[in-house]
Amino acid sequence: MNTPWRYVAALVIACALLAGGCAKEKPKPPAKVVAEPEPQQSAEQPKPSLAQARKGFQTRLTKQEKESFPAETPPARMFELIKYESPAGELSAYVSRVPWRCSRHQEL
Repeated sequence: MNTPWRYVAALVIACALLAGGCAKEKPKPPAKVVAEPEPQQSAEQPKPSLAQARKGFQTRLTKQEKESFPAETPPARMFELIKYESPAGELSAYVSRVPWRCSRHQEL
């Protein structure tokens, strides 16, 4: 297949014109960042360390909600449903059964 040189030349010129006609976007100037002024610390109270701040932190719950519905019965072959007392009241838990075939098994 002989391609005439004029078609090849026309294709090269068309590609060059298309590539040259695509203008790059002008870079935008960087946005000005305004630093917020830091709150001034009084000379009497130095800034506490992280350990001191964590020691003085007290968690406060915003909602006092309690859901009281029984736990679903688990599959008998896999888990056993147990109940235990805790400071929050009586809780339920699923405990996996010990495999009967092997003497050694992984603990989770």
